[in-house]
Amino acid sequence: MPHKRSKKSVRDAETAKRGSNLPPSAKATTSLYDDTPKSATRIISGWKFQSEFRGSGRTNSEDTGERDKLKIATSKQNTKNGQSSSSAGKVISTEKGKGKEKLPSILPNESLGEYNRRIESILRPGVSKAMKDAESSKQLEISNLLKDKKINKKKSKLEKLIKDGKLPKEALTNFLKEQEQKEKDKLNKRKRNDNDDLDDDDEEEGSENDEEKKRRKPIKEFKEIEKPRRLNDIVQAPPQLPHLRKSSTPKSNTSSKEAYTAIGNNTSRLPLNAGQKRILEEERERVVKMYREMKAQKEVEREKQAKKPKVKA
Repeated sequence: MPHKRSKKSVRDAETAKRGSNLPPSAKATTSLYDDTPKSATRIISGWKFQSEFRGSGRTNSEDTGERDKLKIATSKQNTKNGQSSSSAGKVISTEKGKGKEKLPSILPNESLGEYNRRIESILRPGVSKAMKDAESSKQLEISNLLKDKKINKKKSKLEKLIKDGKLPKEALTNFLKEQEQKEKDKLNKRKRNDNDDLDDDDEEEGSENDEEKKRRKPIKEFKEIEKPRRLNDIVQAPPQLPHLRKSSTPKSNTSSKEAYTAIGNNTSRLPLNAGQKRILEEERERVVKMYREMKAQKEVEREKQAKKPKVKA
């Protein structure tokens, strides 16, 4: 079959029979197919077109330098408008119009998650402030509604009592005047508080400045460092030690006996009971008796030795 390829063994045998390093065939030379790389053909054709263009006597912006002049003019215009050509496109405006807040664009080599977190950190203070303002305004509206409800309730009660003839008509007018006066007092109080806060802030700043001035210590001037001594210096006298401080308390004139009695009186030993005291007295008498007997015995022995005649050597 013509569309089937022959076996590889057959094809290898045919190529071996033809050999290698053959001249180009007539079909290859006459065909329109060009196997040169596209990059090379572009360079060759570009040089060809440029030479033809310049050969005709015409010039372009590269030859005259108009392109460089245009770049310089656009950069100057951008600097006048406050946007340099390098920084153009780095911020994204959140809202249309002048004076609106602008958000930074994504940085090079920055992931989308990091960019989102950065934008969230920029917008978080404004969002939290808006939420707090909305909550406070909501609470204020609720309190005003409750207050109006109470006033209307009291008003309806007064109208009913006036209608029944239990109260005069002046009670309702007095009640309304009192409510108006209360609102005026509240407004005045708020204004005073705001002014007082401003004054307090100014006073605190002034007092802080005064305290800082008082706390400032004078500049301490240190003694100059002595010059280093030589290694072979000869010592002329021993070093002088500084005098030790004497104790400010005067010496006590109490005797040792008084000190002993004072120590004995201040001891933290527990007091003795009657039985312990009796035992101690008996023991004391026994010891004294033994001491006296020993002393008497020693005196007797000494007298005996004195009466004995001395033997001459």
